[in-house]
Amino acid sequence: MTALGGRPDRAEHQSWRRFHPSGSAARRVVEHKADLGLALDGDADRCLAVSADGAVVDGDQILALLAVSLFRRRAASRSHRGGHGDE
Repeated sequence: MTALGGRPDRAEHQSWRRFHPSGSAARRVVEHKADLGLALDGDADRCLAVSADGAVVDGDQILALLAVSLFRRRAASRSHRGGHGDE
């Protein structure tokens, strides 16, 4: 694991749009041949992920993926129990 800019910093928080990792973090993930990159703003209330090939997945996309996963798990759980609708 490699941390880049790993200290909380108000200036970093203010510069999230300028820093937006779609450039710098994505480039670093590819340069370091990392499997995954995670980027947080200065106070960690925003994040995004970067794949090994440099593709950026922003926070909204991450939430959507988690929501779909949760929906599928609940649907699978209901079908295994033979349930229908809310219980």
